Parts: sequence; C-alpha cells; structure tokens
Amino acid sequence: MKPSSPQFRATYRLQLRKTFPFKAASAVTPYLDEMGISHLYLSPILESSADSNHGYDAIDPTKISEERGGEKGFDLLMAQIAKQKTMQGAILDIVPNHVAASLANPAWWDVLKFGEKSKFYGFFDFRARANGDKRIVLPVLGKKLRSVLASKELYLAKKDGELTFKYWDKHFPIDPKTVSKDLEELSPKDLKALSIRAVESLLAKQAYALEDWKAGSREVNYRRFFDINDLAAIRVERDEVFEWDHSKVNELLKKYPIIHGLRVDHVDGLTDPETYLKKLATLSPNVWVEKILGDGEKMPESWPINGTTGYEFSNSSARLFVDLPGLQHLHSHYTRHVDRRWERFHECVYDSKREMLETHFVSELSYLVDEFHRLSASDRKDSDFSKEELNLALVELTASLRIYRTYAKKG
Repeated sequence: MKPSSPQFRATYRLQLRKTFPFKAASAVTPYLDEMGISHLYLSPILESSADSNHGYDAIDPTKISEERGGEKGFDLLMAQIAKQKTMQGAILDIVPNHVAASLANPAWWDVLKFGEKSKFYGFFDFRARANGDKRIVLPVLGKKLRSVLASKELYLAKKDGELTFKYWDKHFPIDPKTVSKDLEELSPKDLKALSIRAVESLLAKQAYALEDWKAGSREVNYRRFFDINDLAAIRVERDEVFEWDHSKVNELLKKYPIIHGLRVDHVDGLTDPETYLKKLATLSPNVWVEKILGDGEKMPESWPINGTTGYEFSNSSARLFVDLPGLQHLHSHYTRHVDRRWERFHECVYDSKREMLETHFVSELSYLVDEFHRLSASDRKDSDFSKEELNLALVELTASLRIYRTYAKKG
C-alpha cells in the first residue's frame, strides 16, 4: 500500500544517457520496487549535448532529451513508476547554474550571432575585457588566429544556406548586418579562397573573438561553471531566466503528481541561493541541494529545503572504512618519498587553493582586481592601493576561507 503523502524511504539514482534511456529505466523499475526503493532519483533529463553521459550540459532546458527517449519515453517511465506496488514516485535532478556554451545551444548561438541585440544576451554573465573589448572570448582554436587563417583551417562557408565561419567540424554564426550582398552571392569555393585580411576583417565585426585555447582561457569574459569553458553560467536570479530555465520542469511537476521533489545541482554557484530556493519552493515543496559544507559549518536555517545530497554524511561514514594501521603505513611512505610535502592537511588545502586561483581562475581574479582597484580609486584614503597589492589580498583572503562560499548581501 502506498502512503497518501510522500515518504522518502530510500532513493535509487539512475544515470540516464543515450545507452540507458527512459525505456531502460522503465525495465528495471519493477526490480527496484521489489528492493524497497520508494523513489527513483533521476539524473538530468533535459536536452543536453550530443552523447552526453551525464546531462549536466543542457543545450535547451525547455525540452526533454531526445537521446534519452523524449516525451514518450519519459511518459512511459512515469506510468511504470505509478504501476508499482510500493514505489511512490521520482525526484528530478535540475541544473539552474549553467548551460552548455555550445554551438548546438540555440540561446548561445543566438548570442554569438546577434551579440547584445540577442534576447538571450542578458541571460548570461558577460563582462568587457580590461581594454574595453566587449566581444565574447571563445578559446577554441588550436593555435593563434593568424596561423589558423594562414593554414585555411578557418574560412568562410555555408551551413543550411547561412554564411558561417568554419573551423574543422564547427560552424560559427555571422551577424547578417555585417555581410555584404556580394559576399552572400559567392560560391563555397570562392568563399574559401578569400584573403586572410577579408576573413579577419569580417571576424572582427562579430560579437565574439576566436582565440587559441591556452591564451584564451586566461581571457575568458563570461562566468563559467568552475573553470570549464564549455559550461556558461546563467543569471537565474532574473525572473525571465528562471522561467525559461524551469519551464519544462514546472510543466512536468504539474503533469505528473508522482514527481515528489527536486535535487538542485551546484546551488553555491548561484548569485543568491536563498532567494532562488524560496522561488523554487513555489514549484515543489521538497528540495535537496548539492552543498559542500566545511567542518562545523551548518546549513543556513533560512533556506526552505529538506536537506543536502549527503556529502557530509559520506565524509563521516567513509572514515569507518579507513584501516588505521594501513593509514599509518601510507603516511610513513609519504613522508619518506615525497619531497614537497605538508605537515598538516590544511596547509595542503591552502596551497592548492592558491594554485587554482593563479592558474585556472586567472580571468576571474583579474576582473575582481580591476573592480576593487576602481572602487578603491573612488575613495581618497584607499586610493593608494596598487593592483598587485589588491591581487595579493584577494588571493590570500580566498585561500584562507574555511568554508566553500560566503553569503554576503548588499547593505
């Protein structure tokens, strides 16, 4: 007998992908019901990059993934859950922090094509470079732009009747307003034969700049998921972005009452997690968040959530499986053979944070230094701080934090 209200007795996570679609999940559901599973915890189900094995790289949050079985496949899975004797429902994994910075993402393509005139431009966090250049930096080239042009690896082509820049198997959009009528009428052969200067001149008029992956990664000017250039953060704190990103999820929650809750990926990537979660609570009463808690850190009591996904429990329970004599043996081996070693773990953490800041988050750190320098210049008593001093202070402060993130608010 199923309870009248959800009782989250035991969840079982299913990793959906092209080779394990909704149909395959439906097939194992009766077995999981016999095991006593109360809820299927489903990995992201929305349209993601082709052949994605995880689904955390959505290209269209308004659609269910076709590779995973589409609307029909999902409907079949929901019906299968409803037929079980004791299984009560499902929990969906949602990704509000980012989408794939992919040419297959209609919103990203539109932004690259039309720049600030795109209706999706404000959905992302872009910033001008230090020299004032507002073009979106795409670190996708294998070498410097001039070398790529000289070797004809990058040239003008047409895809589905639309003029594009082609680089190997990728096509980059071109703003129609930057294209002359004569250029539109050229044949594919003539387009490829255009001079380096002509191609470079047209490229300079676009809303983006193609750069080599090494230098470009240090110049990236859009907010990312950590340091992954292929995942662009979205401004879900804006109402129109929230509605766009959650439109399909909201539709499914209304259509299938057996979807009893949501798991929120990377909640600390959001500008204001608390406000977001309060808004999300209007869609679903049961929410769990992926949250990394520091030692002794407590969850904010003001967050309307059921709890976390359990990293802190995993950390504690994993200690039960540590063999102390074995640990002592490893420590002895470490101290004998590792030249650069730390006496205490927190020293290792501190040095590792500094290394990440100074190697993987160069663009973000540079931007913050510039912003703090601009602010300090507006205050007479703080105007003598150099960028080098501010950089040192920011690195030291960030590396010394004992928690994953702070929740400072305006005022």
